[in-house]
Amino acid sequence: SWYACRGALRDIRHTGPTDLEWDWEFSGSTRGTNRASGTGTISGERISLVGRQSMPGTTPVINFDLTRQGDVLRGVSRGHNNLPVTVEFRRTPP
Repeated sequence: SWYACRGALRDIRHTGPTDLEWDWEFSGSTRGTNRASGTGTISGERISLVGRQSMPGTTPVINFDLTRQGDVLRGVSRGHNNLPVTVEFRRTPP
């Protein structure tokens, strides 16, 4: 698992040499728990993830562009408005 301050990016799984599947759970203060899942690719230390959120009232598309630096994944996520939001996930819980 990869942990963020308000959620965990869980179970990034290899489905091929460079192909991934992933699940994400995010606890928001006003909307409860949001979940997303999707597919992705890995190239060296760069990880690209694309998926859909499952919570009603949210924009379904979400993507992550991440770089692995040891036990940390850093990068940006984008939703329907394509505005980048800085994200960081760690191997250890906060």
